[in-house]
Amino acid sequence: MISIEDATGAIVALRICRYFPSDRFQQSQVAAILIEMVGSKDELDWLVHAQSKLDWQGPYQLRQLFASRFIPRDTLTEEEGERAYFEEQARETARKIEGWKREQKLLGEPPVRIDITPALNKLTRTEEGVRRQYRDKQVREYLERC
Repeated sequence: MISIEDATGAIVALRICRYFPSDRFQQSQVAAILIEMVGSKDELDWLVHAQSKLDWQGPYQLRQLFASRFIPRDTLTEEEGERAYFEEQARETARKIEGWKREQKLLGEPPVRIDITPALNKLTRTEEGVRRQYRDKQVREYLERC
């Protein structure tokens, strides 16, 4: 995706084309079309260079020129858009994992783990819980005798 500054620079460069609109509103519409259509700065540079050799015939001709070499970003199918999104998310996740690995190396080995679960279980035993266990034990013994 290109930035607003990139699109504005392209509009300034496209003024060299004969019949290019001089009205600011029309130029802003062309900039909006560029932002939606063009995927990268390199694609935009190619498009401006190719269009500057031609007379301005409108946004339709600009889109045709762009589509002759690249796939317009705003015509991606839903499936392609989802694939691009998930690929970007995968790259971002891989980048984060690499960062976390570097941080872990800087931090060194993790400290020794101590399991305090048994101690917590002893501390959290309530009087009612002990009574319930005793009753359950008595019931089991009674059932076994019968």
